[in-house]
Amino acid sequence: MQSIDYLKYILTLEQDELADFVKSQIKKDKHKFYESKGDYILIPGNIPITFVAHLDVAGDVPSAKIIKKRGDILYLDQAHVTYNTVLGGDNRCGVFILLQYLRRRKNRPNLLFTYDEEKGCIGASAFAQSKDTKWIENSMFCLSFDRKGFNEVVYYDVSISEFEDFIESFDLDACYGSFSDICKVCPSIGRCGANISSGFYSEHTNREYINFSATEHAYELSKLMIRKGLKDNIYYEYEPTKVIYGGGRSWADDEYWNIGSNNYDKSTHNKSIAATSKAAAGNGATATNSSKHLEKQKICDYCGTYKNESKLVEFIDQEYSTVSYNVCADCMSYLKADAKGEVQEETQTKAQKEAEKEVKKESAK
Repeated sequence: MQSIDYLKYILTLEQDELADFVKSQIKKDKHKFYESKGDYILIPGNIPITFVAHLDVAGDVPSAKIIKKRGDILYLDQAHVTYNTVLGGDNRCGVFILLQYLRRRKNRPNLLFTYDEEKGCIGASAFAQSKDTKWIENSMFCLSFDRKGFNEVVYYDVSISEFEDFIESFDLDACYGSFSDICKVCPSIGRCGANISSGFYSEHTNREYINFSATEHAYELSKLMIRKGLKDNIYYEYEPTKVIYGGGRSWADDEYWNIGSNNYDKSTHNKSIAATSKAAAGNGATATNSSKHLEKQKICDYCGTYKNESKLVEFIDQEYSTVSYNVCADCMSYLKADAKGEVQEETQTKAQKEAEKEVKKESAK
């Protein structure tokens, strides 16, 4: 998985710069994609699930100099921020999660990056009215990672009870929210959706901060949801109804942990993350056989297959020295060859071929 420094880099990019960065990664890894410039970027995958994140932030993007790091916490130097400066975890944490899947050649969900969510879901609205919805019409469900905090979920009336049972089997707390991109995307394809916490807090303010442990947890949770979704093989359909979004807590009510205060207890929060991760693994045991199995094995970040943790090795991306992946030996050989330009575009590693067969087998059940 990519590092906290990689997320820090993403936080410093303007919306158009981040879009260019995403497209550079798409082209680097030779993925097919569709875009409406200034509205959305869609990368179809071979897993019938769609993940969504927006590229914009609700304020001014910070410079790298004023982003501070303390352990797993990213926050802004309050001595050098303006009223309009935001850290941008909303929704750069979601973008970070989607970029983990973009690195994979196979076993990847559909990835939708949208523009101008904070201005009223402009990019998502454009996508919903476009012909490109056909590429994700076969989705089982949609997930966005645009919710604050840790282990929370919002449905916005784009769900049914069976889908909510599936999502909450991962020990997520259902909350209220105002509006997000899935409110536009889900009705356009007639599929259920949910907005999952991705580790940012006090969003839309210059006191925003990110707990990277919670972001990592959201990524691990997304992998569990994919595996269980494929095993269950249920396409969660819903009939769009006329609803009024809103209600419940607003972002202005969010708690703020003073990073410089002795009252901030990071260890307590991370213990909570670890406990909930274990609970999520247990509740999602049908996808991974058992939580004990999950603890002993880890997913290769490149081909997506489970391997014994001792058999994974670290691969450092030469283009971004702070970016590393835990990969199996087969993928390591492939990546080294790819870096030397010795790999043909359609070449697959043995592990990737096995993983693709596994996905097809699970999808056919």
